Amino acid sequence: LIFLKMNLKGQYSIPNSFQDLCKMKEVYLSSNTLIDQLQDLMDKLSCAKNTLEFLQLSNNSFTGPFPDIAKFSSLKSFYANSNKLNGTLPVSLGTLPDFSGASSLQILSLSHNKIKGILLESIGNLSILKLLDLSYNSLNAIVSEYKLSNLYDLQTLDVSDNSFTLNLGLN
Repeated sequence: LIFLKMNLKGQYSIPNSFQDLCKMKEVYLSSNTLIDQLQDLMDKLSCAKNTLEFLQLSNNSFTGPFPDIAKFSSLKSFYANSNKLNGTLPVSLGTLPDFSGASSLQILSLSHNKIKGILLESIGNLSILKLLDLSYNSLNAIVSEYKLSNLYDLQTLDVSDNSFTLNLGLN
Protein backbone atom coordinates (compact mmCIF):
# COMPACT_ATOMS: atom_id res chain seq x y z
CA LEU A 1 0.00 0.00 0.00
CA ILE A 2 1.49 3.35 -1.05
CA PHE A 3 -1.57 5.62 -0.93
CA LEU A 4 -4.12 5.86 1.88
CA LYS A 5 -7.17 8.09 2.15
CA MET A 6 -9.65 7.58 4.98
CA ASN A 7 -12.87 9.37 5.86
CA LEU A 8 -14.17 8.12 9.17
CA LYS A 9 -17.23 9.21 11.13
CA GLY A 10 -17.03 9.11 14.90
CA GLN A 11 -13.98 9.19 17.16
CA TYR A 12 -11.20 6.78 16.27
CA SER A 13 -7.62 6.00 17.15
CA ILE A 14 -5.03 5.11 14.57
CA PRO A 15 -4.85 1.30 14.25
CA ASN A 16 -1.62 -0.51 15.12
CA SER A 17 -1.56 -1.94 11.59
CA PHE A 18 -0.16 1.42 10.41
CA GLN A 19 3.16 0.10 11.70
CA ASP A 20 3.26 -2.24 8.70
CA LEU A 21 2.83 0.43 6.01
CA CYS A 22 6.52 0.65 5.14
CA LYS A 23 6.11 1.71 1.50
CA MET A 24 3.52 4.40 2.15
CA LYS A 25 4.05 7.60 0.13
CA GLU A 26 0.85 9.56 0.72
CA VAL A 27 -1.51 9.59 3.69
CA TYR A 28 -4.71 11.63 3.69
CA LEU A 29 -6.47 11.56 7.05
CA SER A 30 -8.02 15.02 7.03
CA SER A 31 -11.48 15.86 8.35
CA ASN A 32 -11.84 12.83 10.59
CA THR A 33 -12.16 12.82 14.35
CA LEU A 34 -8.86 11.14 15.11
CA ILE A 35 -8.11 11.56 18.79
CA ASP A 36 -4.57 10.24 19.19
CA GLN A 37 -1.48 12.12 20.20
CA LEU A 38 0.21 13.15 16.98
CA GLN A 39 3.47 11.57 18.17
CA ASP A 40 1.69 8.18 18.40
CA LEU A 41 0.71 8.40 14.74
CA MET A 42 4.22 9.42 13.71
CA ASP A 43 5.63 6.48 15.67
CA LYS A 44 3.23 4.12 13.88
CA LEU A 45 4.27 5.56 10.51
CA SER A 46 8.01 5.36 11.27
CA CYS A 47 8.32 2.25 9.11
CA ALA A 48 7.68 4.60 6.15
CA LYS A 49 10.32 7.11 7.26
CA ASN A 50 12.19 6.79 3.96
CA THR A 51 9.18 6.77 1.63
CA LEU A 52 6.48 9.03 3.09
CA GLU A 53 6.21 12.22 1.02
CA PHE A 54 2.79 13.68 1.83
CA LEU A 55 0.95 13.71 5.14
CA GLN A 56 -2.44 15.45 5.41
CA LEU A 57 -3.77 15.41 8.98
CA SER A 58 -5.82 18.62 9.06
CA ASN A 59 -9.17 19.02 10.79
CA ASN A 60 -8.86 16.25 13.35
CA SER A 61 -8.48 16.20 17.11
CA PHE A 62 -4.80 15.25 17.34
CA THR A 63 -3.28 16.39 20.62
CA GLY A 64 0.14 16.72 22.14
CA PRO A 65 3.20 18.64 21.03
CA PHE A 66 4.33 18.90 17.43
CA PRO A 67 6.48 15.80 16.87
CA ASP A 68 10.01 15.58 15.60
CA ILE A 69 9.61 14.85 11.89
CA ALA A 70 13.32 14.96 11.01
CA LYS A 71 13.52 11.17 10.59
CA PHE A 72 11.06 11.29 7.66
CA SER A 73 13.70 11.90 5.01
CA SER A 74 11.34 12.03 1.99
CA LEU A 75 8.63 14.20 3.55
CA LYS A 76 7.69 17.08 1.25
CA SER A 77 4.34 18.19 2.64
CA PHE A 78 3.11 18.12 6.23
CA TYR A 79 -0.35 19.48 7.04
CA ALA A 80 -1.57 19.34 10.64
CA ASN A 81 -3.64 22.51 10.79
CA SER A 82 -6.88 22.71 12.79
CA ASN A 83 -6.01 20.17 15.44
CA LYS A 84 -5.38 20.49 19.17
CA LEU A 85 -1.59 20.46 19.09
CA ASN A 86 0.10 22.24 21.97
CA GLY A 87 3.54 22.72 23.40
CA THR A 88 6.41 24.28 21.51
CA LEU A 89 7.99 23.61 18.15
CA PRO A 90 10.77 21.02 18.57
CA VAL A 91 14.30 22.32 18.81
CA SER A 92 15.24 19.93 15.98
CA LEU A 93 13.01 21.84 13.55
CA GLY A 94 15.65 23.28 11.30
CA THR A 95 18.60 22.96 13.68
CA LEU A 96 20.25 19.98 12.04
CA PRO A 97 22.17 20.37 8.77
CA ASP A 98 19.72 20.47 5.87
CA PHE A 99 16.96 19.62 8.34
CA SER A 100 18.74 16.31 9.00
CA GLY A 101 17.18 14.14 6.37
CA ALA A 102 13.97 16.09 5.98
CA SER A 103 15.60 18.49 3.55
CA SER A 104 12.85 17.75 1.05
CA LEU A 105 10.24 19.57 3.21
CA GLN A 106 8.43 22.13 1.05
CA ILE A 107 5.15 22.66 2.93
CA LEU A 108 4.66 22.97 6.67
CA SER A 109 1.15 23.95 7.72
CA LEU A 110 0.37 24.06 11.44
CA SER A 111 -2.25 26.81 11.64
CA HIS A 112 -5.16 26.84 14.08
CA ASN A 113 -3.51 24.89 16.89
CA LYS A 114 -2.30 25.82 20.36
CA ILE A 115 1.43 25.81 19.66
CA LYS A 116 3.28 28.28 21.87
CA GLY A 117 6.76 29.59 22.41
CA ILE A 118 9.20 31.22 20.05
CA LEU A 119 9.79 30.79 16.36
CA LEU A 120 13.26 29.32 16.31
CA GLU A 121 15.92 31.14 14.32
CA SER A 122 16.90 27.80 12.83
CA ILE A 123 13.61 27.72 10.88
CA GLY A 124 15.69 29.50 8.23
CA ASN A 125 17.56 26.25 7.60
CA LEU A 126 14.52 24.81 5.81
CA SER A 127 15.91 26.24 2.60
CA ILE A 128 13.48 24.71 0.07
CA LEU A 129 10.35 25.50 2.07
CA LYS A 130 7.66 27.01 -0.18
CA LEU A 131 4.83 27.41 2.33
CA LEU A 132 5.08 28.03 6.06
CA ASP A 133 1.75 28.53 7.81
CA LEU A 134 1.91 28.97 11.57
CA SER A 135 -1.10 31.28 11.82
CA TYR A 136 -3.55 31.20 14.73
CA ASN A 137 -1.22 29.80 17.35
CA SER A 138 0.45 31.38 20.37
CA LEU A 139 3.93 31.84 18.95
CA ASN A 140 6.09 34.90 19.48
CA ALA A 141 9.36 36.16 18.11
CA ILE A 142 11.09 38.95 16.37
CA VAL A 143 11.14 37.79 12.77
CA SER A 144 14.19 39.27 11.12
CA GLU A 145 15.39 39.33 7.58
CA TYR A 146 18.31 37.18 8.77
CA LYS A 147 15.95 34.53 10.14
CA LEU A 148 14.26 34.22 6.74
CA SER A 149 17.23 34.87 4.43
CA ASN A 150 17.90 31.19 3.63
CA LEU A 151 14.28 30.45 2.71
CA TYR A 152 15.06 30.93 -0.98
CA ASP A 153 11.93 29.24 -2.32
CA LEU A 154 9.46 30.61 0.24
CA GLN A 155 6.30 31.78 -1.54
CA THR A 156 3.83 31.91 1.35
CA LEU A 157 4.52 32.89 4.94
CA ASP A 158 1.50 33.19 7.22
CA VAL A 159 2.22 33.97 10.85
CA SER A 160 -0.93 36.01 11.46
CA ASP A 161 -2.70 35.93 14.82
CA ASN A 162 0.47 35.27 16.78
CA SER A 163 2.71 37.75 18.57
CA PHE A 164 5.37 38.42 15.96
CA THR A 165 7.35 41.56 15.38
CA LEU A 166 8.78 41.97 11.89
CA ASN A 167 12.25 43.47 11.65
CA LEU A 168 13.03 43.63 7.96
CA GLY A 169 15.98 45.69 6.69
CA LEU A 170 15.23 48.32 4.08
CA ASN A 171 18.63 48.50 2.36
